[in-house]
Amino acid sequence: MSALLAWMTGGVVLELGVWIFVRGTALVLVAWALARMATGRGASLRHVAWGGLLAGLLILPAASALVPDRKFVAGVIPAELWEAPAAPLRTAAEPVLMDARGLRSPLAPAPFQAESEATSVAGERAEGPALPWVALLLLAWGIGAGILLARLIGRLVALRITGRRSPPWRHDAAHQVASEVAKELGIRRAVSLVAVEAAPAPACWGILRPTVGLPKAAASWDRDRLRAVLLHELAHVRRWDYVTYLAGEIACALYWPNPAVLWAARRARAEAETACDEIVLRHGTRRRAYAEVLLEAAREALPRRLRPGPVMTMASGSALRDRVRGVLRFRGLEQASRALLVRTGVVGLAGALAVVAFGLGSDRDARRAHALVGVSAPEAEVRAGSARTLGELADVRALSAVVRLLGDESAEVRATAATAAVDVGSRMATVPLMRLLDDEDARVREAVILALGRTRDRRAFYELEELTGSTDARIRLAATWAIGEIKCVPAIKRLSDLVVRSADPDTRLVAVRGLRGTSGYLPDRALREARNDPDDRVRAAAAESLSLRS
Repeated sequence: MSALLAWMTGGVVLELGVWIFVRGTALVLVAWALARMATGRGASLRHVAWGGLLAGLLILPAASALVPDRKFVAGVIPAELWEAPAAPLRTAAEPVLMDARGLRSPLAPAPFQAESEATSVAGERAEGPALPWVALLLLAWGIGAGILLARLIGRLVALRITGRRSPPWRHDAAHQVASEVAKELGIRRAVSLVAVEAAPAPACWGILRPTVGLPKAAASWDRDRLRAVLLHELAHVRRWDYVTYLAGEIACALYWPNPAVLWAARRARAEAETACDEIVLRHGTRRRAYAEVLLEAAREALPRRLRPGPVMTMASGSALRDRVRGVLRFRGLEQASRALLVRTGVVGLAGALAVVAFGLGSDRDARRAHALVGVSAPEAEVRAGSARTLGELADVRALSAVVRLLGDESAEVRATAATAAVDVGSRMATVPLMRLLDDEDARVREAVILALGRTRDRRAFYELEELTGSTDARIRLAATWAIGEIKCVPAIKRLSDLVVRSADPDTRLVAVRGLRGTSGYLPDRALREARNDPDDRVRAAAAESLSLRS
C-alpha cells in the first residue's frame, strides 16, 4: 500500500498536473492559433479548431499513456522536492540500527537502549505513511471533478425526463417548416419538435435522437421567424454540435482548475452559435430580420432560464453582441470546403501530438530511468545502488526490476534489493522475499526477515516463526521483531511464549516490544511476568507496554 500510495502521489499527481495546467494550456494555444488562422473563412472552421481541442483534452491523456518513451522531456522539478537524499549502504559488519526509512529498529545485536519515545514514534510511522500534500491535491481535484460531473449527469437526466414529459408540437405550420428545412440541410435523422413549458427561447439537444424545444410563444410566430429559428436549431443537428457541447462540459469538469480550458469551452459554444447564424443567412434570411430574431429571443429569455439543461439555445448570452454585429456585417463568406477542414484537422493533430510528445518530467523520472539501466550493469556496486534508488523512489512499476535483483550473484545486491522490494511493492514482494529465507549469506537472510516484517503480511508468519528459535542471534532477533510487526493471533501467542520461556534477554526484550499495542489474556500474562524479569531492560519495556494500555 505504501508503494502504491507513493506512486499515486508521485507519478500520477505529477502527470495529472501536467495535463491540467501545462498540456491543457498548450492545446488551448494550438486551438487559438488555428482559430486565428481561420479568421475570415467562416465560423465553421474556427469551431472545428475549438471542437478538436475539446475532443483532444478528453482523448489525448489516455492516448499519451501508449507512448512509453517521450523524446523531449524537460526536467524542471528538483528531486529534493520528492525524496530525501539517498542513505549510504550498510556493510555486513554494521549492526542494523536503522531500517530503510530511517526509523530506529530494535534489531541491533548489542543491548538495546530504552528509548520508549523513539520506539513508539517508529511504531506509529510503521503503520503507514502520512497522507502527503500531493495526495491532498489529488483528493481536491477528484472532489471538484466528481461534483461537476455528478452535476452534469443530474442535469442530463433531468433534461431527458423533461423531454419525455414535454408534449409534441401540435401546430402543423412548424412541422411543415421543419420538414422543409431538414430536407434543405440534408438532415436524415428524425428530429422531434416538442413544446417545453419552461423554455423561454428555442433550444436544441440530443445526439442520435435530436430534439428541438420551442416555447409556447412560438405558436404566434410568423412563418419567416419560425423558419429562421428552425434553420438555426437544425443547423446544430446537421453539424453535430451537441457532441462538442458535451465534450466541453466534460472537459470543464475534468480541467476545472485551469481557466484556459473553461475559456476555450465558451469559445467553442460561441463559434457553434455563430456558425449556425451564418448558415441561416446563407439560406436566404435577411440580415436585419435575423438580427431582430436574435434580439427578440434574448429579450424573451432574459427574465427566465431554460430549466433543466444542458441545452444549446440561440438566445445564449455568450457573445450575443458580437453575434448580432457579425450578422449585420455578414457579406456571404464562402463556406469552408472539406479539403480546408481536413487540412486544419491535420495541422491541429500535428500540434496536439507535439504537445503530447513534450513531457514535463522531474529528476525523479531521470533517477528512475538511470536506476533501471543500472540494474543490468556488470559492477555489483552499481546494481546495489540502482536497487537502493528504486527503493527510495517507491515506484511500483519498478517491482519486476527489483525482484530480478533478488537473485543477483552478489550478496550485497541481494540484501539491498530485499530492502528495496518492500518500498517498491509492499506485500506484492512477500513471495519473492520468502524464497530468500534460505540464502547462504546471513546478512541477506537478515535483510529479508526485516523486509518481511515491514510488509506485515501474515503469509510470512510461519516461516518467520521457525527462525525465532535460530542459534544465530541476529537471525533470531530479526525474526522476533518481524513477527512483532505482523501481529496476527499466532504471532501474539509466539511472542508471549518467547517473553516467558526464552533464555536470551535480547530476545525477550524484542518480544516484549512486539507485544505493544496488543491485548488479551496471553500478552497480559506475559507482560506481567516480564515485570519481574532479571534483565532491567526487559522490566522497563514491560512496564512501559503495560502503562500504554491504561
